Amino acid sequence: MPVPPPPAPPPPPTFALANTEKPTLNKTEQAGRNALLSDISKGKKLKKTVTNDRSAPILDKPKGAGAGGGGGGFGGGGGFGGGGGGGGGGSFGGGGPPGL
Repeated sequence: MPVPPPPAPPPPPTFALANTEKPTLNKTEQAGRNALLSDISKGKKLKKTVTNDRSAPILDKPKGAGAGGGGGGFGGGGGFGGGGGGGGGGSFGGGGPPGL
């Protein structure tokens, strides 16, 4: 059975209903607005905040004393392509002499 086509997009908005009149402010509202704008233009000092950035991925700590110095990834000592022991932890191995 064929899948039905997606629904048609909604009609575009009509701007004829938008409020285009300039807002009128009384004296106290205007004074408060002017005070706020003057504080902003003077560079008002902001309150210090503390940010707890948790956007970095959580990595598990390596278990035990891992040989090869690789942290996580694919393979510990020689990777997938062999290459013997030694350095190159986390690499895919292959290509160089073993132990380098």
